[in-house]
Amino acid sequence: MNLHFEDRRKLHALARPLEPARDLWPQIAARIDSASRASHRGVRWLAWAASLACVAVLAGAIGIRMIHAGRAPATAAPPDAFVAANAPAARWNPADPRLRGAAVELRAAQGELKQALAIAPHAGYLQQLLEHTERQQSRLQRLDRDAG
Repeated sequence: MNLHFEDRRKLHALARPLEPARDLWPQIAARIDSASRASHRGVRWLAWAASLACVAVLAGAIGIRMIHAGRAPATAAPPDAFVAANAPAARWNPADPRLRGAAVELRAAQGELKQALAIAPHAGYLQQLLEHTERQQSRLQRLDRDAG
């Protein structure tokens, strides 16, 4: 019980205001003012460097796009080739509900990729994505077949 009273007395002593020996506000104001000027200089240089880097990246991307605009990938296949190759895969309906959900998602992704390829038939990246999606579907079909 005695410790409780000692703790309360110490806490009460801490709660009293303590005045500094001199006024600190002029020094604090001077530090804030000098720090804000220095930070504005740093931010200005950083913003200038970032904008220059963005302009360089944008100019490079536009230049590369203009260079490759007239070229079509050598391995470009028509989007209908993927439809004919995967006609049995479109009818695949697994018994396992987890695989069934994955099959629905893969079919939806394939449909969206085929629509995008109809708009941009020379987009090699879209063709790679479609092939990757078809490989995933064939792996799932093997899993379904192996599971029984």
